[in-house]
Amino acid sequence: MTHFHEDIMKSFSRKVATPARKIFNYRLSRARRMIESVFDLLFYKNLSLYVNHIIMACCALHNFLLSKVPHQYTPLECLEEKEFESGNVTPGPRCNEPTSLSKTACHPTNSAELVRESFVHYFNNESQVSLATK
Repeated sequence: MTHFHEDIMKSFSRKVATPARKIFNYRLSRARRMIESVFDLLFYKNLSLYVNHIIMACCALHNFLLSKVPHQYTPLECLEEKEFESGNVTPGPRCNEPTSLSKTACHPTNSAELVRESFVHYFNNESQVSLATK
């Protein structure tokens, strides 16, 4: 099961959304929209200029995931084996199985929950925006 970590922000569900948490959800959603707009401006309008950068970013993301969560990103049972002498490739036992896309409960770690709650406090105190409370 995958847990959320300190560097992955997730909004609160509607069931537990207090007014302060709703403000957090609003600010998180706004930040995501801003980031998406930046990517739209940078990449999609001039895609041909950035193809090499996109490929390098994908490679970097692949290497990052492989180093941080190797068994979740590439489970050993999905890897194939190659015999170098004969050139024969044997698929891993799960390579041909369909991937389950069923939704599973992913609860944040305690430290991730503390980070998220600290943002709730920050957005409702030091960084309060008058429009967000209306």
